[in-house]
Amino acid sequence: MKRIFLLVAVAFLCGGVAFAQDNPKLEITGDYSYFRLNPSLGSTWDSQNANGGGGDITYFLTQHIGIKADFQGYNSNTQCPSASSGFTGCTLGNLFTYMFGPVVKYRVSKFEPFGEMLFGGAHSNFYASACNNNAGLCSGSQTTTAFSWAIGGGVDVPVTHHLAVRLFDADYVLNHFGDNFIGGNSVQNNFRVQTGLQWRF
Repeated sequence: MKRIFLLVAVAFLCGGVAFAQDNPKLEITGDYSYFRLNPSLGSTWDSQNANGGGGDITYFLTQHIGIKADFQGYNSNTQCPSASSGFTGCTLGNLFTYMFGPVVKYRVSKFEPFGEMLFGGAHSNFYASACNNNAGLCSGSQTTTAFSWAIGGGVDVPVTHHLAVRLFDADYVLNHFGDNFIGGNSVQNNFRVQTGLQWRF
C-alpha cells in the first residue's frame, strides 16, 4: 500500500510539474494595430484610419488570470474638417496609448481565447495642431493627454512552447479629450484590431 501511495503521489507531482511547464507565466507580444479614430462629432472632424503598432506584456498570476501592460503608437494622418463645421485648416494628428489591466485567458487545445479590460491614458497632438491651424476659431490650450480605456478580447494560437501567433485582438477604445472646439464631443468612441507574434516564458 505504501508503494502504491508513493507511486500515486509521484504521478501527481510529475503531472503538476508538467502542467506548470505547459502554461507560461510571461507573454510578450509585438503587433500591428489598426485604429479607427473618431476625433469628434462627424459634423466637425470625420473619422479616420490610423495604422501603427506596439506591444504588450502580460504576467499571469494563475493559469487563467493575468495583468497586462499595453503600449501602442499610430502614425500621423492629414485630417480636414467638414465643410459645414466652419473650420478651414487641415491638420496632422498622431496617437499614443498606454493602458494596464486584467486579462482572462482560457487555454484549450490550440486556441486560447482571452478577454481584457485596460485603463490608462492617450496622448495626441491632433487637437493642439487643429487649434493652431484654425486660429481664432478656438480658445484656450487644447489637451494633448487624456484618460483612455479599452475592453475586448481575441485569440492566441500556440505554435511552439515559446512562440504563439496573435490571431486577432479587437477592442472598443474610449478616449476622453475634452476640447472646446470639437462639436461638444468630449468622449471619443474608437475601435482597434491587432495581430502579431507572441513570445512565452
